[in-house]
Amino acid sequence: MSRVLYVLACGAGPAEDVGELATLAMADGWDVFVGATPAGWGFLDVPALAELTGHQPRHDYSGRTSGWPHADGIIVAPATLNTVGKLAGAIADCWALSTLTEAMGHGVPIVMAPHTNPALAAHPRFRQNVTDLCSWGITVLEPRPERPWMVPWSTSLAALDRATDSPPG
Repeated sequence: MSRVLYVLACGAGPAEDVGELATLAMADGWDVFVGATPAGWGFLDVPALAELTGHQPRHDYSGRTSGWPHADGIIVAPATLNTVGKLAGAIADCWALSTLTEAMGHGVPIVMAPHTNPALAAHPRFRQNVTDLCSWGITVLEPRPERPWMVPWSTSLAALDRATDSPPG
């Protein structure tokens, strides 16, 4: 039986390439379902992702895309400053944030890969939000000086495998 992965993309450039993460995850034994925040939706190639994963991507509460199975893990990548802040503040004002908030309550392992420029990442509230999310059991993969915007897709997937205590497929 496949493990179910939700990949949730926010409104930042790397969301255009989220199919790369889906491909890696499927090779790792995950059944991938791609979703997005309202801002992230415009970055996605929805028909290509539906063909790749076999599942219709989702960004709202529409009944035509409901019925996803329970997630065994979630990767939020790219995760924007906005989404990090809203999740830390329990602001579930869209489908993706409601999904993440509920997943936290169910204990679903969540990995977030922020895509923030160094100036935004230096903001004291962002730093505190990351600290809070980590203290609540979310894995936040912070950029490093050698790659200041976002960690590679493979790093996010490896972190989820560690968080779920599951060996790769």
